[in-house]
Amino acid sequence: MRDRSPHARAPERAQQTDPPSLADSARTRAAGKAVDLPPESEEVAGFFGKMIETDHAQDKVFRANFFRDFKTVLKKFPPRNGIAITELDKCDFSAIHAHFEEERERTKSLSAAAKKEYGLSPSVSFVGGHPR
Repeated sequence: MRDRSPHARAPERAQQTDPPSLADSARTRAAGKAVDLPPESEEVAGFFGKMIETDHAQDKVFRANFFRDFKTVLKKFPPRNGIAITELDKCDFSAIHAHFEEERERTKSLSAAAKKEYGLSPSVSFVGGHPR
């Protein structure tokens, strides 16, 4: 017999969490000034900062599309210090890139036991809250 309770049919919802904030040293700069982004905008800047040195991020079409989407996010979640971001070429994401490179190196240097403790095992992923 099938379970007809609403719990059996309801999709599992992820808990709402705030995006992790970058270190104070890893800030986007626009026209040489540090930009204080809220977490939602910082997450988008972090996405671009992670991949800034890739060929994909150097593609003109990708950069134009990214900046169009970034401006949409900035309209909804503007910088807290009021600095306007008007051109992608005037933005400096190198501090964000350096932050993520340091995190990657730190993760690489962890022992297998430490990776397991932090849940960084590449052989296990969680789908719908269940390990796979």
